[in-house]
Amino acid sequence: MTAKKFSNALGNIGENYINEAVTYTVQRKSTHRVLLVAVLVSIFFLMGAAGVVTIYHLVLGFNVEQTGALFSVDFSAGNAPVVTEHGRLYFIADGQHIDITDIIDENTPYIYTTVNTEIDRPSHIIIGGAPDNLGYAEIWSNNGMIGLAVQYEDISMMMELTVQEFEQGMWEVAIDSMDGLWLYNAIIQLEAEL
Repeated sequence: MTAKKFSNALGNIGENYINEAVTYTVQRKSTHRVLLVAVLVSIFFLMGAAGVVTIYHLVLGFNVEQTGALFSVDFSAGNAPVVTEHGRLYFIADGQHIDITDIIDENTPYIYTTVNTEIDRPSHIIIGGAPDNLGYAEIWSNNGMIGLAVQYEDISMMMELTVQEFEQGMWEVAIDSMDGLWLYNAIIQLEAEL
């Protein structure tokens, strides 16, 4: 349409139509509400399909993401629970400062038990190995599963077992390649508590 035709057409429009066009307000449908409902439905669908995701921290600082019976542990967020001071080895996790130098070796663990307040469940921190080759682990239970996070030498390992699998000794296969018996002996000691 040319400008001249448009101008002529405009001249033929009644004033009441022009006033209506000037004062017309668009009635919007609530796209925000529709979008919110769609997002909530999607979230509930995903929760039902994949299970509810629970995120918490272990006492050692490792981040844990749990979906139903499956655990995932982020070892990069944790801190070693021991330090060496004046030739002595100290357990320092959970606000402690305990000399464990003469307590641990390749076969004898140090076990510290506390309550993980984020999941309101007991958590057991285990230290063992030779002074120049220490390892540490945290073992806990949550939602019918037993989790084990281990840091030893250059190995970071995580296991998730049902109580039945744990009682059947399936954890032994995973730690079989480790030097010494410190972790094995610790888990044997803790079996009744888990």
